[in-house]
Amino acid sequence: MALPALQALLAEFRVLIVLAPHPDDEVLGCFGLIRTAQRLSLRVEVHIVTDGERCFGVLPADEECALRAPRQH
Repeated sequence: MALPALQALLAEFRVLIVLAPHPDDEVLGCFGLIRTAQRLSLRVEVHIVTDGERCFGVLPADEECALRAPRQH
C-alpha cells in the first residue's frame, strides 16, 4: 500500500510521465510509483531514452541489430 502522502500528491495530477535512461529502469526504479498512479487511475507514460544497444558489450553487427530492433519498435 502506498504512503498516504504519495497518494495525495499523485491525486493532483492526471498523467505520470516516467523517463527511463535504459530499458527496464522504469520497472526497477519506479514500479511502486507507477503502480500507485495506476491505482489512482492516472494515465502512465513510460519513455525509454536509449535502446540498450551496449548492454551486452561488443557483439557482431547482426546480433546487435537483432537485439536493438525490438527495443526501438
